[in-house]
Amino acid sequence: MIHRMGNGDGDGAGLDPTILALVGVGAAAFILYRAYAKSHEGERANPFLEVKEPSFPDVNSVAVRFGQIRELWSMGYIDSADAIAQADQLATALLKLQMDGKAAGVTVENLTARIDRFVKDVSEYQAQAA
Repeated sequence: MIHRMGNGDGDGAGLDPTILALVGVGAAAFILYRAYAKSHEGERANPFLEVKEPSFPDVNSVAVRFGQIRELWSMGYIDSADAIAQADQLATALLKLQMDGKAAGVTVENLTARIDRFVKDVSEYQAQAA
């Protein structure tokens, strides 16, 4: 014989209070999470994806940023146009450092040549992808 499921009073329509409490706590937790995530949305921006006002105190900081841009582009986090624009900003920053006397000529030439090769490679890739 198959027995009927239920809470013993014969109608089987009652819900267990524990289940109701768990559903209520879960819903409250979800609502609180969404409210918290919405209020902290702007704080999670990745600082490595773009430089709003580039300021480079020395050649090493330009070289570090160039490595980041190259890696971000190769991994697909920034598109080709953005990579070229940021590389051009780096070349301008190098020239400014050289004019200010904060960079040696050979170092600037080497890094500028690397940046130019990167821009050329990105431009060629962009042309092939189109």
